[in-house]
Amino acid sequence: MSYPAALADKQRKAYPELAPLDLPMTADTAFALVRKSARRMLRWKIVAEDMVARRLEAAAVTRLFQFKDDIVIEVRGNGAKSTIHMRSKSRIGKGDLGVNARRIRAFLRLLRAGR
Repeated sequence: MSYPAALADKQRKAYPELAPLDLPMTADTAFALVRKSARRMLRWKIVAEDMVARRLEAAAVTRLFQFKDDIVIEVRGNGAKSTIHMRSKSRIGKGDLGVNARRIRAFLRLLRAGR
């Protein structure tokens, strides 16, 4: 899931609303919410969960061409607060027509609604 720093700058400019999500709950509670929400996402297959690191990995299959995209979600805690960091990246191709950004938005909406 690595990518060049120049690409990160382009993504920040193209999608300024996509940022880590702060939640008013402990990291353990937030990770439980992440796990529950990930299971509700259509076409996601959870491939790894690390309860200690509070990290979830999944693969999503795109609807039209059945491409697989990789998803990584990490929960970082700070006392009674936590921050959700999420990435979604296509395995192949140079562009995704905004699919990964839409996926991140949908997941973060689900997290906010699940509080």
